[in-house]
Amino acid sequence: VSGLRAALDDLARATPAAASVGALTLARALAAKTATVRYDAFLDLVPAYLATAARGLTGNRLARAIDRWEQATSLAASAVPLSLEPQSVAFRLAELVADLSRIGQPHEIA
Repeated sequence: VSGLRAALDDLARATPAAASVGALTLARALAAKTATVRYDAFLDLVPAYLATAARGLTGNRLARAIDRWEQATSLAASAVPLSLEPQSVAFRLAELVADLSRIGQPHEIA
């Protein structure tokens, strides 16, 4: 999980171009048949990561962070029951984390 958390930290701080590459790389790694446990952990980790990032925000920044959290929570909850394609799910979740850099908040998330 620490490796996933570090990857999320990198995405949250990345420029848009670097975030796209990072999201794709992470999604490909999580889509491998041997990465099922890591993928499941990622599904749990992303909504929690976004919720933590939203703490302390106000106004429009908080609204945008909550929107990303809601999207991530819904997608993560439906991914396994609906048998959604892991690479696509992981990529979208990674994109939501990368959006943190555009929200304009500090990214030192404990």
